[in-house]
Amino acid sequence: MAKTTKRKAATLTQTKSKKSPAKLTRKITPEATEELKNTKKVIAPVAEKIKKLPEAAKAAPKKIVERTIETTLKTVEKAAEKEAQKASKKAIKATIKARKALRKMVNAKKAAKTAAQKAEASTLELNQQPMLDVYANPETNDTPSTAPIARVKKLPVGAAIAASGIKNATTTVAKRAAREIKDKFKELIHPSEEKVFYYEQRQIVALTLLYAAISCFVWLLTKCLMCCHLITSLTIVVLMIATMALSLLALASVVFVLIFPQSLAVITHEGIKIDHNALLNWNDIELAEEKYTSFISRRPIIVLHLKAEAKDKYKLTFMQHLCKHNVFTPFSIPLYAMKPEDAEAIKTIIKRRCKYEDNRK
Repeated sequence: MAKTTKRKAATLTQTKSKKSPAKLTRKITPEATEELKNTKKVIAPVAEKIKKLPEAAKAAPKKIVERTIETTLKTVEKAAEKEAQKASKKAIKATIKARKALRKMVNAKKAAKTAAQKAEASTLELNQQPMLDVYANPETNDTPSTAPIARVKKLPVGAAIAASGIKNATTTVAKRAAREIKDKFKELIHPSEEKVFYYEQRQIVALTLLYAAISCFVWLLTKCLMCCHLITSLTIVVLMIATMALSLLALASVVFVLIFPQSLAVITHEGIKIDHNALLNWNDIELAEEKYTSFISRRPIIVLHLKAEAKDKYKLTFMQHLCKHNVFTPFSIPLYAMKPEDAEAIKTIIKRRCKYEDNRK
């Protein structure tokens, strides 16, 4: 028992010595607290930067792409300017050669003219003085005076003007090419941008005037028929009411489009939307055909033919069902109802996106 009590006492003393506060805990001095505060001040902005790293990493590829595109565009512009300078130098050389050739030609013409004049003068002398004394005093001889030779003016070639014109033309072409490349890169970077094309206002104004004249003519015709008591049957009344209603509806629709401009086509990276129809994807278009509505009117349109598997994919409106078996087809763009520059722009976009055929004859 004495041994066990001694062992217990030894173990208690060992545990007390191990858990002694003098060895485990250290006194926190004010200098240590200041050091901790300083380290926290240094660590806090670093932690915020580490938190912002994913956003910066997301934005980095876009910035890299934009910078690479800017550098490529600068190189393209420089190359275009160099090509324009080379072309202008070649044009100057060609104009100088042409000027030299023209000078030679003018000199040859001058020599031929002088030779002809001399021949004419000699024949005149022979005809006027058939018997001339050769041994007489030359001072006493009355020799016929030859006419002065007419001077031929140099043709103004204008080498410098031609070279400057060619240089300006080449620089404008280079700038246009660089602008087109920029537009393509913008389309690739920002695919969500839309291009909206509207109906031409002049044609809408002309249509309003035409429908107004038709409605006035129908109203005057009905009034004259009523005054003359020529409306005798019910069918004539129904026909007159129907024509008046249709003319008034057409006039109202055109006036509405004139006041509130409607979009003819909206083009995005995904597809094209014509009027108020469904968005037509570029992948579903098999062929874009440009043709005339008829041989008489010769109004140009672009007909979009769909693939066989995509024909039942889109819901058609009432007007599309009406035009399904017509020249216009469900998806067609009336180029005649647009401005010429808008028509050219929409043609270039469609040519870039899908297969294009020009079947105008």
